Amino acid sequence: VSRSPAHPRRALVLGATGHIGSAVVRELLARGVEVTATTRRAAPTPNLVGLDVTLASGDAGDPAQLDAWVAGHDLVVDAAAPYPMWMFRPTVPAEADPQRYAQARTERVINAVRRHDATLALVGSFTTLPHPGILRGELEPRILYRSHPYFAVKETVESMVLAAMKSGLRALVVNPTAFLGPWDFKEPAMCFLPTVLSGRVPVTVGRVVNVIDVRDVATALVDAVATGRFGGRIPLSGHDIRIDELSRLACSMHGVAPPSFRGSSRAFAALSYWAEAAYGVVGKQSPAPALPMLLVRYSYPKDPSPEQRELGTVIRPLSSTLRDAIDWYSSIGYL
Repeated sequence: VSRSPAHPRRALVLGATGHIGSAVVRELLARGVEVTATTRRAAPTPNLVGLDVTLASGDAGDPAQLDAWVAGHDLVVDAAAPYPMWMFRPTVPAEADPQRYAQARTERVINAVRRHDATLALVGSFTTLPHPGILRGELEPRILYRSHPYFAVKETVESMVLAAMKSGLRALVVNPTAFLGPWDFKEPAMCFLPTVLSGRVPVTVGRVVNVIDVRDVATALVDAVATGRFGGRIPLSGHDIRIDELSRLACSMHGVAPPSFRGSSRAFAALSYWAEAAYGVVGKQSPAPALPMLLVRYSYPKDPSPEQRELGTVIRPLSSTLRDAIDWYSSIGYL
């Protein structure tokens, strides 16, 4: 792993309007870096409004557009790597053949970064890391891993970047666990806290997950770039907590009643999976994707990795993360 410092002057953030992307934009700006924020939208979303960024509207899937964006930047942060939410959605190009799309897009990003002698920082997934259940010989994680295109796509993207590192690409991958915090602007139904706090989740589960503040992920990513920790993955974790405890804590902070019942995460994962599959058989899209429950079922308690400890990023209290996230969702009308 390289230790050559690389203090960026101009950064391009792909997926800047996303949850992690907007946090990275803020972290870079706080360190005096000029930021170009890419988006498919014509105007900035609420999580970018008021920030001193250059807004670049367009499609990163267009090779010419991507190359033009990368030119003049010494850091490219890919916070928009393919993320197939649904098992089958043929009307969306990125999800009609998600594996092929992911390979083509990743190759374009790597080539553009190489051409312009830039540094690449990829936001990866904890699902590409070794799973302790698999090491114990448990079959369920393997079944989950093969049950949804998300898992294979994330592995493909990261494997391509890691292979490019071995042939000279200056890059790193951060692998955060589930993140919470301000500046999320997904559809309300896809946001964990708004659905729980609005009473739309009557049943919760006792599965332990690890959650980290999105701002701590952004800080760790920029720290890793600035200190030259290139050449591999940097797993990032925060707090181990059961989903039902997380729900109760958030509801208590917001002054609402928590979900009344607790169920089996295995049962909910299976039910959501087969429901989405059944809709797919008849050519329809399920009302809700199975992926969130599959990720909950795939989750596990996680200690900080040696790479994270070496980096030294301070993880803020979970209560601060929840309070700031709740305030954000309230400010944009989600609560």
